[in-house]
Amino acid sequence: MFLRGEHITVAYKAPRTLTIAANASAEAIDYGANGVAGTLKTLKYSEPHTLQFDRRAVVNGRPMVRITSEELAGYWIPANQVTTDGH
Repeated sequence: MFLRGEHITVAYKAPRTLTIAANASAEAIDYGANGVAGTLKTLKYSEPHTLQFDRRAVVNGRPMVRITSEELAGYWIPANQVTTDGH
C-alpha cells in the first residue's frame, strides 16, 4: 500500500544535524501543498556538508528528514542518503 504525504512523523524541539558525505550525491525534494514533488535539487559537495533538520517522517513511502537550514529550508532528503547526528 502506498500512502501519499507525511506519516509516522517525529518532530524535534532541538535542532538535529545531518551530514552529506564528501562527493556523495543526495536529492533534496520540496513537496508542494498537495504532497506531490514540486522541486528536486541534487546536492553534491567536495567536503562533508552539515545541515540542520527538525523532523523525521515517512513521506510518500520513503523515510525522510526535513531540512531547516540554508536555502534548503523546507526540503526533505531521504534518510538513507545522509548521516544523522553521527549515525
